[in-house]
Amino acid sequence: MLFASPAFPAGNSEIAAIINLTRRETITVQQVRAEVERLEIGFGRTLTQTERTEALDVMINEILALQAAERDRITTSDTEIDQYIQQLRDQLTQIIGRVPTEQELSRAIQDQTGYDYSLFIDRVRKQMIIHNYILSRTARLISSIRIPTEDEIRERYNQTRSQLVRDGSQLSLDDIIQPGYDITVRDYIREFIFQERQQEIYNQASIDLVAELRAASTIEIFEQNLNW
Repeated sequence: MLFASPAFPAGNSEIAAIINLTRRETITVQQVRAEVERLEIGFGRTLTQTERTEALDVMINEILALQAAERDRITTSDTEIDQYIQQLRDQLTQIIGRVPTEQELSRAIQDQTGYDYSLFIDRVRKQMIIHNYILSRTARLISSIRIPTEDEIRERYNQTRSQLVRDGSQLSLDDIIQPGYDITVRDYIREFIFQERQQEIYNQASIDLVAELRAASTIEIFEQNLNW
């Protein structure tokens, strides 16, 4: 059940929310302020009161999903996290033209996310657990996604053909999408449509999960403590 407390009990002036799906957890005002300040730096402006509440809602949803994943024994591995960090390292390598040092990688992460390296790794771990949990709930639906038909591929091609040009010439469905890649325009569009369908299922599953967990939990929000 989700409800806003009309008056906070004595001693709760530093609590922003209390959440309980499988156990009681609190979100402090300090934690919300830190997240709001990070977002404000990224947006380049002060967040409104409504946006502060929305930021708290995101934090609540994360706690609920992590509690549910723990309950259902869904986790992640150090290997998954290491692979993700390596992807970031590879991306930075392409940008600067050499393998970055650990200090350069940490600085780039902080510049992009507002998190120092240790906090970022913690965020990645939590998000991967939630991602794996959602995938565990959508595996059957995703496995049943239809492969796009030739008609669907041609329809998408006709819709986007103005973007499928190289050196002033229109690319056909049988042309290679990009030099150096053994992928035709047809293959690229087929995969793009397929991933769109996967993403639609994933997004809906995320929405459904939030609704389900909020309905099954007790959530107390101290909105007056968000006024600073």
